[in-house]
Amino acid sequence: MNLRSRLPSALAWSAVGTWLREGMNFVVFGLLARILGPEAYGLVAMAMVVAALAQISLVDGIGTVLVQRRDLEPGHVDTVFWLLIGTGGAIALAMWLLAAPLARFYGEPAVTPLMHLLSALPLLYALAGVQVAQLKRELLFGALALRGILAALVGGAVGVGLALQGYGVWSLAWMFLAQWTVQVLVLWTASPWRPGLAASRRHLADIAAYCTHTVSTRGVQYAEQQIPRLVIGATLGPAAVGLFTMGWRLLEMLSVLLLMPINQVALPLFSRVQDQRERLERALASLVQLSALLAFPAYLGLAAVAPDLVPVLFGARWAAAVPVVQIMALMGLQWALTYGLGALMAGTGETRWRLWLNLVNLAALAPVLLLSLPHGTTAVAAAMVLRGLLLLPLNLHVLRRQLKVRLRPLLSGVWPIALASLVMLVAVLGWRHLTAAEPAPLRLAGAVLVGALAYGLALLLLARPMLLSFAGVALAGRHPDRPLRRAGP
Repeated sequence: MNLRSRLPSALAWSAVGTWLREGMNFVVFGLLARILGPEAYGLVAMAMVVAALAQISLVDGIGTVLVQRRDLEPGHVDTVFWLLIGTGGAIALAMWLLAAPLARFYGEPAVTPLMHLLSALPLLYALAGVQVAQLKRELLFGALALRGILAALVGGAVGVGLALQGYGVWSLAWMFLAQWTVQVLVLWTASPWRPGLAASRRHLADIAAYCTHTVSTRGVQYAEQQIPRLVIGATLGPAAVGLFTMGWRLLEMLSVLLLMPINQVALPLFSRVQDQRERLERALASLVQLSALLAFPAYLGLAAVAPDLVPVLFGARWAAAVPVVQIMALMGLQWALTYGLGALMAGTGETRWRLWLNLVNLAALAPVLLLSLPHGTTAVAAAMVLRGLLLLPLNLHVLRRQLKVRLRPLLSGVWPIALASLVMLVAVLGWRHLTAAEPAPLRLAGAVLVGALAYGLALLLLARPMLLSFAGVALAGRHPDRPLRRAGP
């Protein structure tokens, strides 16, 4: 089966699997947030600071070379596997040794035993890395969807069950372990590949540059995400980390639901057409427009309904997280535009520029934290959003000058979507104003309905040709690197 015939099925499996998995995870998140409160989430976020590095380095870092590389030998696969195992073991040992010093840094003794338990996670990540990469390379997203759904189901049952029995923060730690144990079991059952001894120095040299740049990029992204948690935890305490984590988790959940299915398919797609400039440019334009079409109204809608959504779903103890959620939702607008850029750089092997952009983002984080931290968690979130908006032109400049992508056709279809999303935002805010005296659940349900209707009608007026083109792709299975109709009336 060739790429064209597999692509619609891959995108469908990626989307359905992600939505079902994240839907279950969100239900579990809501239940546990009500039971445990902000402090428990803050403590586990502190303990997961090293494990997060392991996940992005092992699952989303080293293994991606198996997706990107055009000519793959068995020795490359074996080399990546043993590299993952060695790296995972080293990070697991580092987690165990750093547990006590990190707990002293936070002033929270409970972090030590939590990190000791969670030190098993890096080895589980390592065991999943090759299987995930190979399934992505062949666009076999059905097995990936199955592992995510089963992991969410089993892990959620473990977490909620333990929380109801009074295990507190430990229910979150055991939930993570259960999820990744299930993922490893499903992946090794679904994949016929087994590790061998064909690894060699030649194969390591072949993949070294790509792996180094990719892991470095992931490491910088990790630092960018975790440094605010470290600083907030050390200065404002676990409850403040919990509030920050709530805002980040809702932003991340929407991104996983709406952008990750596109991004997962984009990486192998860009890898296959990396030497065909016109097809590459058209594919990027289609994926950026699709990302904006799905994500812009979702992020703006989250910001609009957060005052009702957060207390209704998570309880009154989380009310202080509302402004953090609203502000961080705006960060998603930038993510929708730049998600495709990261996939393009990874798929075409332009990892150097990807690393430099992430280093600039990280360097800009220091003044952001220094200026905003004295004013609390909400100020930190606002400063991070402002930093992203100020650096967006740099991302577009690299896209135009270094990757030779024309910006006008890329962005021309985004403006009607942005305008339709603003129409939706005004409609939702108007509804909330008119129904201010109504119960919050009723006001929230009405806001979702009003927003969906307003966005749909605005799209029909402003971007009908684009909608027809995307419908043609979905119904006919047309290759997404063929040009879409330009958005507009």
